[in-house]
Amino acid sequence: MQTDGEDRKASPSIKSARILVVDDEGGVRRMLRSALLDEGYTVDAAADAEEAITHASDHPPAVAIVDIRLPGMDGVEICRRFAVEHDIDVILITGGGGTYSYEDAAAAGACDFLLKPIRIPELLLRVERALKERETRAERDRMVDELLHLSITDTLTGLYNSRHLFEQMRRELSRAKRYGHPVSLIVLDLDHFKHVNDRYGHQEGDRVLRRVAQAIQHCIRKSDTAYRRGGEEFTILVPETTIQEATVLAGRLLEACKCPVDGDDTAEPFHVTASLGIARWEAGEDAESLMHRADMAMYAAKRAGRDRFAVADPASAEENPAS
Repeated sequence: MQTDGEDRKASPSIKSARILVVDDEGGVRRMLRSALLDEGYTVDAAADAEEAITHASDHPPAVAIVDIRLPGMDGVEICRRFAVEHDIDVILITGGGGTYSYEDAAAAGACDFLLKPIRIPELLLRVERALKERETRAERDRMVDELLHLSITDTLTGLYNSRHLFEQMRRELSRAKRYGHPVSLIVLDLDHFKHVNDRYGHQEGDRVLRRVAQAIQHCIRKSDTAYRRGGEEFTILVPETTIQEATVLAGRLLEACKCPVDGDDTAEPFHVTASLGIARWEAGEDAESLMHRADMAMYAAKRAGRDRFAVADPASAEENPAS
């Protein structure tokens, strides 16, 4: 069982936090700074709003202890700016009997509110509580981000999954419509992939898929995004790219994705190739239509002999896929 002292023990990350003290009274400023330094915190001090804002920009603190009554900009306005511009938790302090209430402080974004004269043990507890709550929020946000990443990521290849594909396509087409930028889409499907799984096993098939995903990532730019739609099919969204530029990328992808399959001694050597379809976004076209035309071009590449790419013609969007 933990003792009360163990319950209150702060983590090393909390004790190494940076704190900013903002008070126009030199004696109060020195007292608070000394008490916080004794606890192991890194402490900056400011006498007015201008100095406080400079500190916040140059060395952002985790928590700021701010007097409400300051020359020039008051503590409430500093609190608003810190909360919005710098993500700093603010503990507001006042001499009491003023016009400000806890509700005013909370509305300004303060995480806590203290009255003067300040009792150092109480202030230290409130600073530690603010830091613990901040740490908890950061961990929660990290977990939410991780869950979001998992929800849009294909676990086998590490590429984005089909769920994320259409969301990104709609967002990118909206930007293209607004700014008049070209957008191209490439659909890549591995040839005879069923043969890999049937002859060499699913473990080798998974290895091939991971190698192809890595090859795709090495070929594309940071502004491009690659997705595994499922099975052996991949999609690459290529913003601000003409159809001519997209065909150059498709040529690189064809070569990069040629993948040797490692079989046992009884299995014949085999190389995986890919068939690609390329479509350019047409003004007024939605994501589903663009995807459909890229799919049709990919099927055309397969009919033409595989291990090649084909470019979609808007007039042939209703062409039937190959069997």
